[in-house]
Amino acid sequence: MGKKLIFLAVLVVGLGAVVAVGYQRARTTAANQSVPVIKPEVVRAAPLELRSHATTEIFYGRIVANAELNMAFQIAGRLWSIGPDKDTLLKENDVLRKGDIIARLEPDRFKALVDQASAQTEEAHAEMAAADAVVKQAQAAADDALRSFRIQEELREKKAGLQREFDAAKLNLDVTNAQLEAASARHAKSLAVYNATKANKAVAVVNEKDATLRSPIDGKIATIPHEIGMMVRPGESVMRVVDLKKVKLIIGVVERKLPQVTEGLNVEVVVQALTAQAQATRGVDAKVAPRKGKVTMVPPAANPVTGLFDVEIELENEKGELKPGMIAKAMIRLRENHSVIAVPAEAVRRRAGKLTAFFITEGMPIGLDMGKLGRVELNVPTPVVRQFDLGDAILDDDHYLIFDPPKGVTQLVIEGQTRIADGSAVIVVNEKGIEVRPVTAEKPVPKTVPNPSQSTDANPL
Repeated sequence: MGKKLIFLAVLVVGLGAVVAVGYQRARTTAANQSVPVIKPEVVRAAPLELRSHATTEIFYGRIVANAELNMAFQIAGRLWSIGPDKDTLLKENDVLRKGDIIARLEPDRFKALVDQASAQTEEAHAEMAAADAVVKQAQAAADDALRSFRIQEELREKKAGLQREFDAAKLNLDVTNAQLEAASARHAKSLAVYNATKANKAVAVVNEKDATLRSPIDGKIATIPHEIGMMVRPGESVMRVVDLKKVKLIIGVVERKLPQVTEGLNVEVVVQALTAQAQATRGVDAKVAPRKGKVTMVPPAANPVTGLFDVEIELENEKGELKPGMIAKAMIRLRENHSVIAVPAEAVRRRAGKLTAFFITEGMPIGLDMGKLGRVELNVPTPVVRQFDLGDAILDDDHYLIFDPPKGVTQLVIEGQTRIADGSAVIVVNEKGIEVRPVTAEKPVPKTVPNPSQSTDANPL
């Protein structure tokens, strides 16, 4: 019994010595091990500068008439007048009102054709009336012959009549029926002739009306390619009339900008010729106020020759100063953005054709892998830089304008970009001095993420 107690005492002492040695070695190792330290770089930053900005694009185009009509007769004939009558001769640049007579073919010829068709119609009508009377007379004779025939037929059945009287009644019935058929045929023919003459008269009346050409719009005469006395064919232009109360500016828009150009969009237009005219009369410093226009048509397809979309802009032209063929400049606001960030050019880096800049955000996420216990994510509250692609930023003087600002940032790095990278912790210097952001003494609450390889019912201990 004594030997067992001695053995247990020696075993306990030995185990205590082993534990003491292990503890001492652990303390020594921990004391000698260096704690990793994040050394933030010092950068200079500035608050984000917000601006109100509108993107204006300039397009050049050519002015055309709002309406341009080639006036032509629908019938052939000799040009009798260019104007309402022989005594009035229209010429280029004359002003026309809607409904004005602009040209006439030989009126006497077409009036004579109408009179001839009217006479033929009246003659056909008289013939039809006579044929109608003959039909009525033949119908009456045929009815009498039918009654006489039936009387003789009854007498024959009763054997009270003579055969020769029966034969005579039958012959008379056949003759009157034949006369009725002839009268009906004559009436049908006269009716057809009458309808044909009525149609001819209607055509003659329409041709007489078409021999007078009227302006369908208010406008000006652009060209008159014919002279009085010349023969003209149907559809051959005898006058070109243009509507200049309103004109259109046709501009070519590339495909990538077309979605921003919509119908109803207001446009400012500067006409080069009017500006030059004002400078010639009032001096080189003379200015002409831009004209107001509106986009009225965005085509569904591109011009097959130019590959551009021919957008139409309507302009008022009451004074007639705008002429077809003039060159004009259209200024269109394609996009308005009231939350644009202005980034100084010196804060922008260009690499591989891309523009980037560094912004300041708060918090550095740190992840710890704890094996079977899962993964822990910590967020260290310190300033961190994030690098963002500026995308389609626009250079305005010495600033790049960003239309889609990054989220969650408040400052922009303007100095020290060469010493940092995306995700670097930094010490921010601005006009107020150094902003020190030490980690608080309070322990951050870790967020434990279960290890995907561990079963949910496993005991980590």
